[in-house]
Amino acid sequence: MSNYQGEMLGVPISLEDIKKSYGVVSRFYALIEGIFEKGLRQKGLQLLSIIPGEVVLEVGVGTGYALK
Repeated sequence: MSNYQGEMLGVPISLEDIKKSYGVVSRFYALIEGIFEKGLRQKGLQLLSIIPGEVVLEVGVGTGYALK
């Protein structure tokens, strides 16, 4: 966890530009995520050592498909 206490910097980009960029990237995100993150996701799930009957809440981790 970072202890960074510096000033937050603004980003000179419009909301419309963000929407356009996301629209392009989102079309390919699942493919890219699947190729590059599958092994990491599987390793993370192994490290959790989840046992049958346990409940796991997946929060703020992209597509939300890791536990499906």
